[in-house]
Amino acid sequence: MLPVVSDATQMSFEPVDVGTLRDELEPEIVGRQTGRQGLPLPDAERDPYERPITNPLDQKILDASKMLEDRLRIADRDHGGVSGDPVGELNEAIQSAESKFEMAAASSRQQIDDRRLEAERRQTDLDRFRRDHDLTRQEPHYPTQGRKILMVGIAAILFVVESVANSSFLAKGNELGLVGALVVAFGISALNIVSAFAFFGPLSRYLQHVDHIWRAFVWVVMLIYVLFALGVNLGVAHYREVSGNLIGEAGLEVVSRMVENPLQLRDAESWLLFLLGVLFSGIAFYEGRNFDDIYPGYGRRDRSMREARTEYLRALDDSRERLEEIREESLDAVKRIAHKARQQPEERRRLAVACRSWKAEFDAYAERLQQVGETLIEEYRQANVLARQDNIVPEAHRVPWKLQIPRIEGKAPPEGPTPEDERLKEIERESRLATEKINESCKAMKDSLTPTPSLPQTEARTRAQVVTVSSGHDRRSVAS
Repeated sequence: MLPVVSDATQMSFEPVDVGTLRDELEPEIVGRQTGRQGLPLPDAERDPYERPITNPLDQKILDASKMLEDRLRIADRDHGGVSGDPVGELNEAIQSAESKFEMAAASSRQQIDDRRLEAERRQTDLDRFRRDHDLTRQEPHYPTQGRKILMVGIAAILFVVESVANSSFLAKGNELGLVGALVVAFGISALNIVSAFAFFGPLSRYLQHVDHIWRAFVWVVMLIYVLFALGVNLGVAHYREVSGNLIGEAGLEVVSRMVENPLQLRDAESWLLFLLGVLFSGIAFYEGRNFDDIYPGYGRRDRSMREARTEYLRALDDSRERLEEIREESLDAVKRIAHKARQQPEERRRLAVACRSWKAEFDAYAERLQQVGETLIEEYRQANVLARQDNIVPEAHRVPWKLQIPRIEGKAPPEGPTPEDERLKEIERESRLATEKINESCKAMKDSLTPTPSLPQTEARTRAQVVTVSSGHDRRSVAS
């Protein structure tokens, strides 16, 4: 980590005030006291009585030198460690990306293979079905999801309309009144509408079946349906005519009419009711028949195959998205390493400038202490000489006082270009190579998950279906 140079460009040395020190140390008083005693001796080379005056200054310069030394030592350490090993970090980023790619691919490869095999199995089953049933159409035709909802809605509307229409006159001949009439009306609608939509309509698809036995059987069932639909709706029409007159015997009268002369309807409204019932049943039959492909089982197998293929492609896309996320994360790491390397020369220069500023402040502080010390010592020596009886200037006072500045162990880092500056081009080249290797590794892992040749023929179509499914529509809507 680089030091926060902007926050450390000023040194907080202890302030120095000559007036405050003069009041604390009282150099004139000390000078007069020692002068009256004839101290120091005239031939003494040093004056030990100056020490109490200079000791605070010596302590201040010692504290300041330690502060500067600590700053320089930290700066020298950070300057030397700021470059690190960008090339090594780039290699680590490459290795980390390749390891993550391999782990991500390995964790999903089994699931992808299982779903691919299932899609192939269902495709084979669909192809065999086409061959066994002599189907020349390559694709079935069945309604979209929205169309299916509409068809169910139409059947439901027919059910409700017929139930409401029948309940109004059925109430006349029903002992339970309107409630009983609604129950009977719902039952009639279920026979007329629901059976046509859910049973007879879908069963009519077997008229296209390759098996003659199936076709013959369904022809019989269709004949039964026609008779059933005509009988139910004729019975309802007859019931309408007799319900107003025969409250308790209406059911028996309807049976008698159906046996003797089922087409003997006297009222035009009864004929209209009969025709509407047959029409509603025919519409429900048509909607039920077209609810899936016209050939039985073809649409179901096609949907099963497409669902399996969609699940396979989803698993494949999920794995590829995860690989892409790892690629982006790894490329971001490479960018951070390169950015850090590009910043290092400038950070070194800023660090060197800060060190030079700190040394200048220390020198100015030492000069200030020297000036203060000279002032206080001069006051002491003058007072000492004036107080001496012999008026002799001691030898110790003939030597100018000088502040003892400790030797600074730390050194400021150089401000000029460093060897790392020349490595920037190499680092830029290595970062580009790292980017290329990560991209290549990602692509190789994606390619290792690529579908086998048996599936890509319709992969684009199925991918369109995946998009359609994700948007909430039927998967066939986009494919078609």
